[in-house]
Amino acid sequence: MRANQFVKSRSSHEAARNNNHSSSSKDSSLLLFWSTALVVSVHTAYFGRAQKQEESEQKNLENLAQTPSTIVSGQNGDGEREVMDQGKYLPHVSSQGDCSTSGVPLKPKLKPVVGTTTMRVVQPSDRGTNSNGHPFAKWRVLPGSTFNVRSRSYLDSNEKIPSPSELYHLVNVDIFESKARIPDISGKVQLPDLAYKIIENEKKTWYSPDIFVVSFALPTESPSIYKPSTTDGEGYTVTMYYAMKEDTRATLREITAPGYVPSKNGGRIGADTDIRTVTRSAVRLFEEWCSRSPSDDSFQARFKVIILGQNLKEIGIPHWIGKYNGKPFLIKRSGVTGFLYDHQDLSAMEFDISFHCFPYLFKRGTVFLKNGYFKKLLASFAFVIEGRNDEELPEVVIGEGMQICYPDPAIAIQAEDLFDGSNPSSLE
Repeated sequence: MRANQFVKSRSSHEAARNNNHSSSSKDSSLLLFWSTALVVSVHTAYFGRAQKQEESEQKNLENLAQTPSTIVSGQNGDGEREVMDQGKYLPHVSSQGDCSTSGVPLKPKLKPVVGTTTMRVVQPSDRGTNSNGHPFAKWRVLPGSTFNVRSRSYLDSNEKIPSPSELYHLVNVDIFESKARIPDISGKVQLPDLAYKIIENEKKTWYSPDIFVVSFALPTESPSIYKPSTTDGEGYTVTMYYAMKEDTRATLREITAPGYVPSKNGGRIGADTDIRTVTRSAVRLFEEWCSRSPSDDSFQARFKVIILGQNLKEIGIPHWIGKYNGKPFLIKRSGVTGFLYDHQDLSAMEFDISFHCFPYLFKRGTVFLKNGYFKKLLASFAFVIEGRNDEELPEVVIGEGMQICYPDPAIAIQAEDLFDGSNPSSLE
């Protein structure tokens, strides 16, 4: 059964929807942190105009933010950094299409097993080769507590805390290179199984999927300043497969049972607090996100990404940019940067994030990093649904963190090989 894809145009009053505490980092926050860092790096390498003082670098960033093709920044009501795209560089995407309108340049001959394109390691320095000595991109699991999220008292104190737990286990990761963005990976692979037995003949009373997939597409095709930003092209796909934790399933069974009454104290953390009590609000919020997002763009736009760079100094990113490191950003534009696929027959849901729609400067930077810095990169990713009232806090990351360890473009698996079964496998 083909997945339902939900792509809708945004309403005209979108900009005024999230105010005060209901507002947070917009999806272009990634552009502020990473793209600015990349632009500074490109500027340094190609023109030899690296700034010697932080004040000069900051002024350069502020000037950059005034151009129509980049971003402007400000502060929202809750103290988190807010970045708004001006919308002048983004192509119109109708409700009938997405960022793969140019077509996927392959016809899958089989559904590959997930995780064959990467090697899971314990430490970043561990060897990433299979039994035949073939090298693969490496990744490892990090606990949710690696990432800071909104606390129970956030609306009053602006306090953030390490995520109390996670709702899903990270079980597999795929990383491959392709000639065009490949959407809806869930429908093209053999999804993983849960690690525990489901109650026989149990009738689900919840919408949250057993398997949750997050996939993002990073463009690496050299852009042209004389052509408008494209919504597709060459690049990398990084896909993370999450399996629901047994505790999360038990909580869903509880909160969706007939007659359930939410606790007013749910989410308060004490030394002897049961973890299911701590995460109940987050489970309830994720359940609402899964059920409402297919038809409600504003609720879908609560999906936040957290990127944490662990070795920014090593790859030459100015340290003043580090204040943006680990800051969450929202994926707000359904059908432009965010795409939702619902596989109810597989009890799976996928959220795709595309950076192909970002402008020239961002793409120029990613090309530069691909050629010289990707293999030095150590960065971690996590995802969370934004909590906006006391009943939705504290936040809890959706799944365990994924740390990518020094990915070398020279050993990237090609999509054509993956989907025709000819790629070397990390499971060998």
